[in-house]
Amino acid sequence: MERVMSLAAQSPVVIINKSSCVSCNTVKTLFADIGVSSMVHDLDEDPSGKEIEEALLKLLGSIPPIPAVASSSSSSSCVSCNTVKTLFADIGVSSMVQDLDEDPSGKEMEEALLKLLGSNPPIPAVFIGGALKGSTNEIMSLQLSGALIPLLKEAGALWV
Repeated sequence: MERVMSLAAQSPVVIINKSSCVSCNTVKTLFADIGVSSMVHDLDEDPSGKEIEEALLKLLGSIPPIPAVASSSSSSSCVSCNTVKTLFADIGVSSMVQDLDEDPSGKEMEEALLKLLGSNPPIPAVFIGGALKGSTNEIMSLQLSGALIPLLKEAGALWV
């Protein structure tokens, strides 16, 4: 825990990540795009990266605990779900969101999505043009590769 706090104190904005993590790279790109100067600490390049990751897990209580910064079928309290919803809102997507925790049959829908996606938790589950595109990692990968906006335009969800 001391190492995490020491890293966090080194700069006004510190991103602790893994270079292979799509969500981590999304956060780094987002901060760079809006002009935020940040210090990035890659756990996969640090000999004590595993210990830092374990400390982050205790501190944040989430799996995976990265990136750490000092839609779709979703859950209103799900960070990944809210990330995708924010991304879509920021780029002007006309979307329908079904929050499973606010729907009486949400548990059944979540179980069906788990079978479709094979991931746990299976949210957010993003469908574009009626086709399942995946969860947060897949949507962020599409965004980073430049393929998301053309896909949304083709589906009629974006007119920009």
